[in-house]
Amino acid sequence: MTAFVETRLTNGTETSAKDISVRGPLVPRGRAHGPAARDADGFVKTGLHGETRNGRLVVSRDPELVYHGGFTIAASELDGLYQAFPEFLDAAAFVLPDPVVGDRIFAAVVPAPSVGVSLAALHDFLAERSVAPYKFPDKLLVVPEIPRDDGGAVLREAILKQV
Repeated sequence: MTAFVETRLTNGTETSAKDISVRGPLVPRGRAHGPAARDADGFVKTGLHGETRNGRLVVSRDPELVYHGGFTIAASELDGLYQAFPEFLDAAAFVLPDPVVGDRIFAAVVPAPSVGVSLAALHDFLAERSVAPYKFPDKLLVVPEIPRDDGGAVLREAILKQV
């Protein structure tokens, strides 16, 4: 029986996480130099890192990366896209795990006073700027402020504590 997805760990050192690549009939075929390009053995890099523990693959998480639908996106890139929406005073991306797409993307937003919040309006704004649809948030969460550290970095885990 052929496996639906075969994994391979490459690069890294004995003590560090390695790059995870996959191949199999369920792995999409991408363009030769695109994000889902196959190597000589038919493997596609996932952008994820991990290691094998007790015979099981354990994926390492970088809190500043979003893993959504086979794509890896910098959370700060999503922050900038959402902050550019003129009806928001501030905005930041955060994620919740999803067993199908990897991460479900949400936008925490601080709307301008007396402005209604609309996910459809944000989607239209992003589409007008030719932003890839996989970078659109699935939901909006109105918050009083975007929590940040002293250096201005978004404290993503603190966003949900405001709810």
